[in-house]
Amino acid sequence: MSPTAKLKRTFSLLVGSDIIIKFLLPNGIIIPLTVNSESTLEEIKLQLWISAAKLPLFDILQSKNDYIFAGVNRDTADEEEFYDINRRLHEIPLLLPYLRVVETARDTTLLKISNQNAAISSCTGIPHTDIIRACRTNPEVKWARLRLLRVANMHTKALNQTGSDGLIRYLTSASKRELSQSLKVLLQKQTHLTITAWVLDGKDPPEKCRVVIELDKKATVFNALNEILHAQAELARQDCQVKMSYGLPEASNYLLKVCCSQAYLFDSDELLIHYEYIQQCIEHYQHPCLSPILKNDIKQSLHNCLNEYNKNPIYQLNHDNDSWIISPKSTLNTYASNFDKSNNNSIDLYQQLENFLINHDKFDKCETDECIDNIDDNFIDCRSFVDSNKDDDTSAFNDIDSAHPVLLSENCSSKNVEGRQKKSESPFTLTSDRQQNVSLWELSGFLSVQVCSAQFLVENIANLNSSSTTSLSLSTIASSSIHQSNPNLNVVQHTSVNGGAALDGSYVVRVGIFHGSQFLIECQTTKERPGNYLTWREWLNFHILLADLPIATRICVALIRIRRIVDRKNVRFCEYLYGWGNVSLFDHNDFMITGEITLNLWPPSLVQTADESLHPCGTVLGNPNPEFSVQIKIHNPTQGRIRRPTVNCFINAYHTKKFHSSSSQSYSDSHSLKSRNDGYAKSTKVDYSFCASEIEGDVDTCLGIESNNNLTIHNNAYVGDIPLEFVSNKSFQNNTITSSVTNLTNKILESRLREIVSRDPLYELCEQEKDYLWRGRYWCLNNLPSALPWICQVVNWCGRETLAEFYTLIHQWPQPFNVDIALRLLGAFDLTRSNSNLIDLPNGIKVGASGIADSYLRELAVNSLYNLSDAELSDYLLQLVQALKAETYLDNALTRFILYRALKNPLQIGLRLFWHLRSELHLPDMRLRFSLILEAFCRGCGPMLVLLSRQVTALNRLEALSTRLKELTSEDEQRELFREEISRTETQHDLQWLPSPLCLSEILGELLIHKCDVKRSKKKPLWLVWTNPDRLAQFHHQNYQLIFKHGDDLRQDMLTLQLLKLMDRIWKEEGMDMCLTSYGCFATGYEMGIIEAVRDSRTVMSIQGERLRSALQIDSSQLYKWLMQHAKQKARQLNHSPLGDNSAYERMIRTFTMSCAGYCVATFILGIRDRHPDNIMVDSTGRLFHIDFGHILDNRKKKFGFTRERVPFVLTKDFITVIARGNPDAGAITTTNTPSSVTHNTIGGIYGNMYFQEFTDLCGKAYLLLRKHSNLILTLLAMMLPSGLPELTSVCDLEHVRKTLAVEIDNEHEALAYFHHKFNEAYSGAWTTKIDWFSHWMNT
Repeated sequence: MSPTAKLKRTFSLLVGSDIIIKFLLPNGIIIPLTVNSESTLEEIKLQLWISAAKLPLFDILQSKNDYIFAGVNRDTADEEEFYDINRRLHEIPLLLPYLRVVETARDTTLLKISNQNAAISSCTGIPHTDIIRACRTNPEVKWARLRLLRVANMHTKALNQTGSDGLIRYLTSASKRELSQSLKVLLQKQTHLTITAWVLDGKDPPEKCRVVIELDKKATVFNALNEILHAQAELARQDCQVKMSYGLPEASNYLLKVCCSQAYLFDSDELLIHYEYIQQCIEHYQHPCLSPILKNDIKQSLHNCLNEYNKNPIYQLNHDNDSWIISPKSTLNTYASNFDKSNNNSIDLYQQLENFLINHDKFDKCETDECIDNIDDNFIDCRSFVDSNKDDDTSAFNDIDSAHPVLLSENCSSKNVEGRQKKSESPFTLTSDRQQNVSLWELSGFLSVQVCSAQFLVENIANLNSSSTTSLSLSTIASSSIHQSNPNLNVVQHTSVNGGAALDGSYVVRVGIFHGSQFLIECQTTKERPGNYLTWREWLNFHILLADLPIATRICVALIRIRRIVDRKNVRFCEYLYGWGNVSLFDHNDFMITGEITLNLWPPSLVQTADESLHPCGTVLGNPNPEFSVQIKIHNPTQGRIRRPTVNCFINAYHTKKFHSSSSQSYSDSHSLKSRNDGYAKSTKVDYSFCASEIEGDVDTCLGIESNNNLTIHNNAYVGDIPLEFVSNKSFQNNTITSSVTNLTNKILESRLREIVSRDPLYELCEQEKDYLWRGRYWCLNNLPSALPWICQVVNWCGRETLAEFYTLIHQWPQPFNVDIALRLLGAFDLTRSNSNLIDLPNGIKVGASGIADSYLRELAVNSLYNLSDAELSDYLLQLVQALKAETYLDNALTRFILYRALKNPLQIGLRLFWHLRSELHLPDMRLRFSLILEAFCRGCGPMLVLLSRQVTALNRLEALSTRLKELTSEDEQRELFREEISRTETQHDLQWLPSPLCLSEILGELLIHKCDVKRSKKKPLWLVWTNPDRLAQFHHQNYQLIFKHGDDLRQDMLTLQLLKLMDRIWKEEGMDMCLTSYGCFATGYEMGIIEAVRDSRTVMSIQGERLRSALQIDSSQLYKWLMQHAKQKARQLNHSPLGDNSAYERMIRTFTMSCAGYCVATFILGIRDRHPDNIMVDSTGRLFHIDFGHILDNRKKKFGFTRERVPFVLTKDFITVIARGNPDAGAITTTNTPSSVTHNTIGGIYGNMYFQEFTDLCGKAYLLLRKHSNLILTLLAMMLPSGLPELTSVCDLEHVRKTLAVEIDNEHEALAYFHHKFNEAYSGAWTTKIDWFSHWMNT
């Protein structure tokens, strides 16, 4: 359990402080030493050995290199060994100032494993002992970890086959993206592609020389490289004094490098314009700058870079086939030489891995277990590191939990069937060797749950609000999820609580049966019990057949306090939620959980709405630090283990049509209940049920049918549009439908279906629309596949016959799904306004955001994502991480897919995933799930682990520094302390010469201390400036500027920037480049993160501040003058643009106009508020962009109770002056009616400036293009509901976006008129914005 707050406050280490540490030596001597918190463990050990040499019994000690330190971890209260001797004392999470000197392992293999485990723990922030204990406590954790580590190992095997070139490519490959429509249009205007290259001339010593080369627009990387090498050879011949015959260098020995970056263009046959860097240069009217580099030089440079980062002994591992981390004693060439001789094709290996991940989830658990174990030995290494006879106390590596890269010990291999069957046993059912598996379909009884008792955990009172969630132990979370209880423990031990308030009043337990967020049957509540006797022993019988329970059924429990309030006139009863918990009815091995279960309840603070009692979308894991626990018992009508049928069994059942009528009456009765699906479920009821013995047979051998099997499905007409009992079995089997059924395929029904499918994801279906969808499901299969999410909403999930037909239907549904459909199924399914605070569901139930609960549909959706490119996947990764929270089990297709793509492309996907997961590790309900993914990623990412470790160390240093600065009140004192700290040698060691946390291809050099500063805003962000160590930095970007922010949740900024990037991509795909600026921003931890500072840009506030009249918001021309000045500078630098048809001035004004229009539309749709001149910036090319998105979705700031912002978006005269080429009154409404003097505008006014007229038309066109993709925008926002962002907590928060996108308006002209009305409001209310800006200037 976590330590108490009192213990936590007994010991703390400040950076740069001295502390007395007591060391316990192996010879029994205790030595107190005063050490500095900045000292490394290696330095402390040397100091300790010098002191120990002066004391008795020193001669019995071995060399100091044979020992390591161990101490009690303050987060887990367990002893932890510290293998990282370069770790500083203040970085160690010590509970008390005591360190024990212990002898390290002598076995090199065990030492290697321990070192790597310590490296991964340091990088992820998760103690390795926590993961091991969680695996031993919960078999599901062990199973999930095994599967994830297997993916990581398979990736390592595949990557190792690529050789040294593959290792370089893995860490330095430049990103690619498909050409957008706007870029294609831009390229059509160009006659050629101009690039700039830096080469070496023939002088002695050689000097850098810039050459400009014109290429064909369809030139490949090889063409560009040949031209550059030819130019370099020509320079060498010209500059050489002695005439020599210079041959053209071999292009295969070179790579093209992006200047001022560590990114290289590897694919020689790829078109140059397919690389993202080239596209960005073309869009910014710049020449791409490349330089040829020898491959051997790249290898040596990367080797030196890794060695510079890798001075830590934890990375000194043997570089065999299973070890990725490069030893400082080895070189990259030596490491990769073992794999250069391999004849295996790396592409084929990656393809095999992808096919494995896609296909192996189509079978049930026992089949996947056997399938994985039979994978080629080239992929799965099943060696055992240790002797199986070793005692558990002497070796912590007796199973898979301790070893990497070995994923399976010998006793887990496929050859040991007995061990595998033992692993598959459910820990939550009564198990014995004689038990037999019983199919769920063979049961005829109903579901019964007994509420036994509840317990108030008095021992946790001292811990309430005393420890942060980041200190929760993974093992505690795993063990507290669900566990069997003592059968005799039915009566709570009654204890008195101080004040008596905790147990005052009466209590009830409410139990609900859910499928995802949909309740299957009416919830039931126990009788009231007094607080001093929380024992019920009450059976709650749910009138739903066990055989009809769907795969994703979960039982939701809530402990509620009933308070009686007596008024003068009546008596009221109020309910207060004290805790909630969930349990999946089927475990990860598909066995039903039965018997007594103890649920450690979560507090109401984790519930999304204040009046929510049951929380079906919450986690199924238990609270590691609960205040209450509830005991329930799930009735098992058999003596064996109950196993649910797989999806393939449903499909086989529907295909073979084997039924019997033994339980038809009970089945019919179970569906006579009033439920949410009554309006459309009765059309699918049948008076027979499945004969499980004929269909399933042996569950372990019931394999699924292949996708190419000829299933009999009625594709040409509706099936189910009338009750199936009216269709004869003969006609049903012969695929013939009566004419009355066929006549229903009319245009009216089709139009209604198309109208329903065109609705936004938050639209609530009425009963008639649900009936239309179910009747037209087979027509949608062939004509409207995008209707799948809507059809899934109307399925009767608690009917076997319905599910059999539905699964068979889905089996033939067109695949892969569109990306918006896949995302909606994974994270934004069945979200309606009625599921929010607008109306109440029965018994106060509220449902939050989640994906569809059915695992089969989730797997199909995940498989559809494999077609996404890495660039496209990175655009949706933020939402996919949130979709992981909707997964029932720790091992699932989505987790493995994200892990695989992150390992395959660490630069574009892996780095993002690492920070996305790490930023949410403080969440107690997600800590275990995310920890397993992080560990698998770190074990499979190879040398990238070294880079990540350096970044984590730097960010930890910045976090500690930011915390110290906030303790000071004076800005001068803060600035002085900040520069003093970053001047220290220890600080510079952590903060210099490391890859940027935003982009691994950018290397941060030396800190420019005189340019670093503490910003004046409330959270005191740190402005950090590094040199660019690239040899061509002086010609391009000399510095890197980043902002470290501590105290704000940057995930909201990340979400807003992602949506802005999505909008920019949508516009570009439609042929419009709105010149939006996307900058890097990552949340790297709890309320901390890194933000990229855009180069050559200034805030509107600083530009206006150059003149007092502009600062006072009297003069609106200062921004225009500033841009004019930069346009003249550009004109002097370049006599003409790359296109040659526009002056620098026109291009700058055009860029400003496009970017201003884009951000006007985007900020209006997303409801971005708090738009003062310090949050709006302009760069030297004229691009306007917004920063600091702390208020979105129309959440406006207030001053003295009054809303300051009164316009839909910001459009001041400063912007209009630039748009209208210096005319501040361009948008003024004219009074004359002379047609020749005015231009009539569709927005309802008459405006006298042509440029402003174009601007308004541009805004309207951009708005309509985004409105076409409103479903995708709303889906991405809805998928972020589980994130817990303060301004995005319920479906109601999305109403603003639905309103601004006018999703309920079918006519496009009416939607455009609505936007023009808002545009008029923004223009007419511009004076209020100027007042707000003046007020902001006065307060700064």
